[in-house]
Formats: sequence, structure tokens, C-alpha cells
Amino acid sequence: MPNRLPLFLFLIGCVLSVCAGQACTPQVVIPENRLLVLGVISGNAAEDASQLQPLADVLAKGLQEYGITGGEVRVAASVDEMADWMKTGVVDLYFDSAYPALLVSEQSQAEFVLRGWQFGRPEAQSVIFASRDSEFKTLHELQGGLIAVRAPQSTSGFFLPLAYLAEQGLNLVGKPGFNASINGTEAGFVFTGSDQETLRAVLSRTAAAGVVDDYHFDIVLAPEISQQLVELARTEKIPRQVVLARPGLNASYRAILVRALERLHETESGRAALNAFHTTRFDSFPGGAEETARRLREMLAIVKRIALP
Repeated sequence: MPNRLPLFLFLIGCVLSVCAGQACTPQVVIPENRLLVLGVISGNAAEDASQLQPLADVLAKGLQEYGITGGEVRVAASVDEMADWMKTGVVDLYFDSAYPALLVSEQSQAEFVLRGWQFGRPEAQSVIFASRDSEFKTLHELQGGLIAVRAPQSTSGFFLPLAYLAEQGLNLVGKPGFNASINGTEAGFVFTGSDQETLRAVLSRTAAAGVVDDYHFDIVLAPEISQQLVELARTEKIPRQVVLARPGLNASYRAILVRALERLHETESGRAALNAFHTTRFDSFPGGAEETARRLREMLAIVKRIALP
């Protein structure tokens, strides 16, 4: 039997010489349907699809050299539906605020890859406020009172402020309405359904305090309204928007998608697509995606222990 070792060594040498003179790039494996599919969660499928479609179109056009033929938008009705789509490969990238994105990640093992800027801001925080004419001037005075929060799916109107208040030592208990009984050892919270109703509850003194995101409190509120409020505290800052990549997405293809999203704001067509989606730009998490996800999961564990109405 001839000695094949010299031939084997020769072939290895050829491969190594090629890689030395030219970078050996991993193979880019695109989805079988040759489509880039982006996803969001919403109760208004038509509106959200129209807002995200320009982004899908611009990205898909830039990926034609890899064999992508078009971009598609899928709008899920719930966290559970989006998580199922991510697990089964129906959606490649999912865009949302931190809390629902975290829930989808927990159910599907989808990974945090980028943060999104909205209103020109990369981060968001919640502002906890009371009526200036009320007796509530500190957080701990809210014990025995009711706090107006937006909705159980809201990042800045529920998840972020409740995690913060619980870490401050308040005993948070969900209540079905503002007429519900509450004792002095509790800080009750009631869902209002909107920032407007939260504000109305505080100004009418129906609620001891309310929570909204910092952009709403700092920019949106009219000065004559802001003057009637007193800020009790601000939570820590978290990414205003996040992008998740589905599990099983080819690593090289995912890296190309991430880079394409990061560069969208550099072109006129990219900026137009971002504007349609009410987003300014995408970039990496300053502390790293893993550290961002770790802290959000820590907050999620706190919120899960809070009794809902």
C-alpha cells in the first residue's frame, strides 16, 4: 500500500497557504426560502407591518449578493406566538422594547444582538412622580398608597418601575381598581391602560403616584402639566429598543445582518426606513449583549415575584 502521508501533508500545506494569503471566511448559509423575515408584536398588524416593511426591503436589497430575494414582515399577536415563530425559524430578527423581548428570549432562546435608538435616545428609564399638591414626597411614603402603572406588557410603565420599587423595599401588590382596599404594609398598583390615564389618576389624586418613561415626562408633557408634578425617583437606564436573532441562525449570516443594521443610518434610504419604524439607529450594547441580558433577567426574577391583580 503506497505511503499517502506526503500527499496528505502537501494538501494541508496548500490549504494553509491559501488561508495565509487570503482570509478563510466561514460559509454564509441563508434561509432556504431566500427571504429575510423581520418580526414585531402588535395588536394592529397592518399598521406595524407597514412601518417595518421599508426596513425589511432595504436590508433585503443589500443582501442580494448572498442570495436573499426579498424581505417580509410578520406581526405576532402575542409574546407566545412570537416566541414560537423564533423557535421554529419563521422569523429571523425580532424588534421590541426590552420587556417583551426578554420574555420572547426566555421562551425561545433567541439572543440579544443589538439595541435600537428611538427619539434620538439609546436608553430609557421610568420616572415615578406624584402631584405637587399631594403629601407624597418620597418613595417610601407610597407604602399604603396606590400607584398608577400602564399595562402588564409595558417596559417603562410596568416592568422597569416595579423592579426598581421592589428593590427599594416596597411591598408591591396588584389591585383590581382604585377603590380596592389596601393596608399600610402594601404599596398597591393599578393598571390604567395608557400614560394619559396614569397622568389623570395622579392629578386627580386618585393615585398616590404614577410612572411614565423619561421621554414622555421630559419632552411630551406640556409645561403647564409638568409644573403640577413632583418627581420622586428615576429608575436605572436600559436599552430603549432591542433586536433579537432567532436561535439556529447561521453565525456568518447573522453577523452580516447585524452589520447591515448598524450601517443603516449612514445612507439616505436606510435613514428613511429607520424613520418609518420610528427608530434612529442600531448599535451594540455598551456593556455587551450578555451583560445586558443578565441584568434584565435579574429584574425579571424580581417582577415575577410580585402579585398581579
